[in-house]
Amino acid sequence: TAAFGITDIFSFAGGMSLIPGAESQLLYLMPKLTFKLSEQAGLGGGAMFVTVPGENSFTLGYAVATFGKSTGGVTLGAGLPISSGGEDFFILLIGGEMQISNSAKLISENWIINGNEENVTLFSGGVRFFGDRLAVDLALFTATQAWSGGGFPFMPWVDFSVFWGR
Repeated sequence: TAAFGITDIFSFAGGMSLIPGAESQLLYLMPKLTFKLSEQAGLGGGAMFVTVPGENSFTLGYAVATFGKSTGGVTLGAGLPISSGGEDFFILLIGGEMQISNSAKLISENWIINGNEENVTLFSGGVRFFGDRLAVDLALFTATQAWSGGGFPFMPWVDFSVFWGR
């Protein structure tokens, strides 16, 4: 993931997955507007362009609200497809973070994806290590469907984010 703060309210991010053994990787771009409502509340919104080259792509419009301080907070969000190749779905997000040291936070993002034929619920939890321009997330995520198949129901998540600009 790479993000660039163009102004105090407009940022642009993009990234890609690196899944070992996968024939194709997921690519995404995200312009976002963010508005600080108070010391403890903010609103954001934008679009997310997602593609797996040669397979699927969609564009999602989304809005998020964050409540709390830099040391901890809760984020609620929702997204609807702008273009999705005929698929109708919506996404709900609830996330949270709690700072545990000067350079680490406990994090969780949880998603409900409601589609035409299938609903998916994703849960995650982990640790974010951060500095001024770099953050590294080490987490595990799972889906409700993973618990019915036997075996270890968690997948590792490693994310490196680099921040430039404002």
